[in-house]
Amino acid sequence: MIDDCLFIPRQERLLDYLGRLLLQPPRVLLLEGGRTEERATIAKYWAAALNCTATQKPCRTCSVCRWIAQGEFTDMHYLDGREGRIGIDAVRDLRPLLGQAPRQAGGRRIIVLGEAQELTVEAANALLKSMEDMDAYNHFVLLAPQRERLLPTLVSRSWVLTLGWFSSCRKASSGDDEKENVPGVAQWLAALEDFLRTGKGWFAMTMAKPRIDKSLAAGLIHECRSSLIAAMQHSPREGLATFFYGLGAPHAWRNMDLRLIQAEQALVAQVSPLLVLDWLVMGLRQYSTSCNKEILEKRQKTVEIDRVQQLAGITGNKIPL
Repeated sequence: MIDDCLFIPRQERLLDYLGRLLLQPPRVLLLEGGRTEERATIAKYWAAALNCTATQKPCRTCSVCRWIAQGEFTDMHYLDGREGRIGIDAVRDLRPLLGQAPRQAGGRRIIVLGEAQELTVEAANALLKSMEDMDAYNHFVLLAPQRERLLPTLVSRSWVLTLGWFSSCRKASSGDDEKENVPGVAQWLAALEDFLRTGKGWFAMTMAKPRIDKSLAAGLIHECRSSLIAAMQHSPREGLATFFYGLGAPHAWRNMDLRLIQAEQALVAQVSPLLVLDWLVMGLRQYSTSCNKEILEKRQKTVEIDRVQQLAGITGNKIPL
């Protein structure tokens, strides 16, 4: 057996589902959630499952599985958004290839778009055209953190599968390249939590320590997302996750997630990390303050209704809010 290049821990449920999809494979598969490397590995796993000649697919031992695991399979093509924006020229270059039969007799060609949120609008529209015209032996795999970061028309043409989220990057394995092992993140995270709760302290800290580099900003954003995911999963343990959970407002969580996405994009665009973080925390503070106001108003309304009911001598069903 080859090295565990096609082994994906924590995603057993999804792999079982992929096995059932082999009976009628979708032309376009969208993998969201999980970690970047997990999505990329599952794309390889899917390519191997589609092309493996063994009864149990993928077998991990045949020549096709070995080639795919080692990145040497001629019918698997990868456009990597981690290397920058995926432009229209890269997508157009695929069109002649899609008109040819796969080199592997009886096989299937796999086109993987890693971090597909990096597709330009023009490239995404060209990709849609290619999907409409392609032959049955061509399959696309789109990889993205969240489906909302892609054009709705791309999502509507895809079979969407969601990987299991990780609970916190602090518990990630030491070999995980998405673990933000950046000194000082914990200190800044504590300052962020205090600012969200009190509205104080953050700008005094940024003025005292103005040297914030890109890795520190990325680490803080990553920790914020981990805490937000823990709140959304109703499994907060401490710190910022408990604060997010206490807001109890899915619409605010969604707005915060979009704010984090925009902050990440700003870092990629080489915006000053200090400006990005200041913009981020102000937005998070705005959303949390709005939620706290809604919570307070609801509590006050409940108290007023209780008083009215008591004065009226109501002991049965309460007046609806």
